[in-house]
Amino acid sequence: MAKKKKKAAEVLKEEVKTETPAPASEKVEVEDLPEIPTDPFDQAVAAKNRGNKYFRGGRYELAVKCYAEAIEKCPEDKTIDLATFYQNRAAAHDQLDDLEAVIADCDVAVKLNNKYVKALDRRARTMRKQAMKDLAKDIKESRSIEDVMVVSPDVGGVVDRKSVV
Repeated sequence: MAKKKKKAAEVLKEEVKTETPAPASEKVEVEDLPEIPTDPFDQAVAAKNRGNKYFRGGRYELAVKCYAEAIEKCPEDKTIDLATFYQNRAAAHDQLDDLEAVIADCDVAVKLNNKYVKALDRRARTMRKQAMKDLAKDIKESRSIEDVMVVSPDVGGVVDRKSVV
């Protein structure tokens, strides 16, 4: 029995030896771990880059969130970069067909950088698209009114069908 206890003690000592950390001279470097930026601007750029990956992957809702994070973290004195973040978010909103959000983000981007052609162009295209949607809606509504109304040559104008006997 004493031999078994002695043998168990030796095995335990071996296990303890193998679990001790390597000496300082044998330090292990950890690779492939991304550094987490501490600078607010670097954090903003990292968020924008994540947004770009989501955008390219067609995950526009997540891209919008990342661009919003970039806008939130970016220092106010980085106006050109802020304009880019707003324009990128407008592009994601455009893919989601949220025209009002596209125009709002492009407005801010142009205020921050009045020479930002990409934002000016996107805003103009979106405003045309919005106008066409509004026109189509108006035409559809007017056609439904035409179904109820009839032109009377005797009166020389539009008369409600219900009043005509």
